[in-house]
Amino acid sequence: MGLKPSDLELNCLKWPKRLAYTRQTIEFVPLPEISLPQVIASLSRFKHFNNGANKWALCQTCLSDNGERFAFFDAQRFFGFLCDLVNPKCVPVRIWTKLDSAEVNGDTAGRHMLIGQRRWKAELRDGESLQIITEAYEAPRGIFNRIGMFLAGRKSQFGIWKAYLLNLLKQFGVRNESQTEPTEYIRKVHAKDCPWTPVMPYPGETVP
Repeated sequence: MGLKPSDLELNCLKWPKRLAYTRQTIEFVPLPEISLPQVIASLSRFKHFNNGANKWALCQTCLSDNGERFAFFDAQRFFGFLCDLVNPKCVPVRIWTKLDSAEVNGDTAGRHMLIGQRRWKAELRDGESLQIITEAYEAPRGIFNRIGMFLAGRKSQFGIWKAYLLNLLKQFGVRNESQTEPTEYIRKVHAKDCPWTPVMPYPGETVP
């Protein structure tokens, strides 16, 4: 991709004053052979992100020269065309996984159109169902991305993560017992009320 070290520096070390908190979840009956570590491993590599229900974006992951894992997202369709006018074609997110809480953490970096953090988490509920959650504290980077978010960005963003959750449902869920739609939630928050902060230095690709 011809990246410079500065292209992978976190852009979320200082929060904007106003953030959006978003949360999307899906819950379904998992296949008998599916384990929580399998799901977390899939989430950490975005193995089932591309294709399927997801027509909104593509993703690939790789290790940087410093041993940090990054996911690069490439928006598609008309939303992608608009993003590419003011942002790099592929935008980076630094990824690391915390095993004890079964969650994958993402920090926006470089010239990503957003400034913030997103997390993906899997939980077994009542020993019968699997819930997968993605939530974020974030804000658009710069005036053009703020305009884009207002016009079409939020709808497209929800579309991306809804499609990903549906792909996970198709991969891990019991057929005919898992017909469910992801739920969505959004609210505005002040930066001082955000409970998350980026972990520096990089804690490692996977931590206990």
